[in-house]
Order: sequence, then C-alpha cells, then structure tokens
Amino acid sequence: MNLIFLREIFSARWKAFVLVGSFLVLFSACDWINPVEPIPAYLRIEQFQLQTNVPFQGPSNHKISDAWVYVDGKLLGVFEMPFEVPVIATGSSEVVVYGGIKNNGIAASRVVYPFYTAFRTRVDWEELQTITLDPVVQYHDITQISWLETFEDPGISLDTTLLSNVALGDSLVGGSRVGRIVLTPGRDSFEAETVDFYEFPADNPTTYIEMDYLANNEFAVGINMRLPETVIIQPLIYIRPNSEWNKIYIDASYYAQSTAEAEDFKIFFRAVRNDTVPKAIILIDNLKLVHF
Repeated sequence: MNLIFLREIFSARWKAFVLVGSFLVLFSACDWINPVEPIPAYLRIEQFQLQTNVPFQGPSNHKISDAWVYVDGKLLGVFEMPFEVPVIATGSSEVVVYGGIKNNGIAASRVVYPFYTAFRTRVDWEELQTITLDPVVQYHDITQISWLETFEDPGISLDTTLLSNVALGDSLVGGSRVGRIVLTPGRDSFEAETVDFYEFPADNPTTYIEMDYLANNEFAVGINMRLPETVIIQPLIYIRPNSEWNKIYIDASYYAQSTAEAEDFKIFFRAVRNDTVPKAIILIDNLKLVHF
C-alpha cells in the first residue's frame, strides 16, 4: 500500500469525523438556543366564598378581589379574579390561597386580608389539564368583631351629633334594612358617631372598619380618639360616590399603633351635600369594627 493511498484513506476518515462532529455540535447548539419547554398545567379561580356566623359576624358578602397563590410554599403570584394561569408542576402539590383586598379601596394597594383564613388543598397536576378551585374562607377564630351594625334591630348603635341637621334613617333594600342619609338644600350636613367607645387592641394593632355603601355624594369615615386631656378627630378616608353597592375595608391600624396614649375611640360618619347634587342619598350597611 503506497503512501498516496494511505494519505487518501486518512483524509476521507478525517473528513467524515469532522462532518459527524459538526452535526453533533449543530444539534447541541439548537437545543441550547431553543431548549425544550416544559408543558404546563393550568389553575383557574373565579371567586371566593366567605362563610360567617351571621348573628355575630354579619352577612357573608365580601370584596375579596385577589388571590395570593402559593404552591408548595412558593409564591406563584397575586392574581385578580377571575383568572387562569399556567403552572409548571407535576405530581401532587399543596396549594394555599389567601384572599386579597384593595386596602382602603385603592387599586394600587393590595394586601392579604389578615382576618380571613387561608384556603388549603392538594392538587394533582397533569400537563395541559385545568384545575379549578373554589376557595372557601372564614374569619379566623381569634378575630374580634367589637362592633356590628346591620340596621335590622330596633336600636341603632349610631347617634347624630350637634353638627348634623338631618337624622339617620333606614330603608328596606332587597329585603334587608340599611342606614339611610338624605341631604337637601337647607338640610345638608350630617354627622353620626357610634354610641359606644372602643379600645384599640393592646397586643396587635391590626384594625379595620368594614362597610357596605351606595352613595351619590362623597362622605367621610373616621375616628374620634379620646386622650387624657383632649380628643383627636381623625378622618380615615373620604369615600367617593358609587352608582352600585360596594364594600370597602378601611385600615385603621396605623392609628391603633401610633396613638398608644389614646384611651378609646368612637367611629364617625360625616357628609356635606355637594352643591351639584340636588338630593344626596347615602346608604350604609353591615358596619364592622374588626381586630385581633
């Protein structure tokens, strides 16, 4: 076998080796640039259900707007309902869902409502399968509802003040009684406060006022804090008109924490008729003072 023949055989084998190697590198590069993506399952939640002990906790209506979803202890995300999202998971996982609210009704301020329990379940994930959850929550056992006014009883736990020239009435709406405030020219100022004083919680300052309302005129909700030598009048929120019944969670935690010297407080509601509204009507219902 001459030298030229050996050289040709070696050259051919080398070219084949280089060609095969090039293909391997090419396919490896494709996998690196375009990796195989996992196939997700899907999670869907449309709404929460709140269960209450009605005589002590009031009706079960709520305004849970968001779901804070955890899968095996890791936050999947915060989602406004209804939603359907992909989940990269296989097998069985623990799913925990917390009910979220718009703090003080502000869309940019979303928090877990601390007084509602979490919804817990186990989910068996399968690729492309949609799991639909219907979370059911309650108030935590340690939740205290110090004040509950549903306007169903003959005695109302609110009383008008000297600043008011109209009375707090009531109306029948959908088979239930609600508080009713009517402001007209000449009778255009309203203020009422709780009959009783309430103490801020000593151990945990988390304190909220829950309220349902329907109004064509702005009104304020606040607290009158009684200190040893004075009273601090503190509006908490100014509520804008709303054409449909709404529920709001008013956060009073800051004042519960920062006003340690306050002996106790009353909750007040205040409204002055807007000149552009000939007849202002404000309906309020399911008033609660909630804390731990």
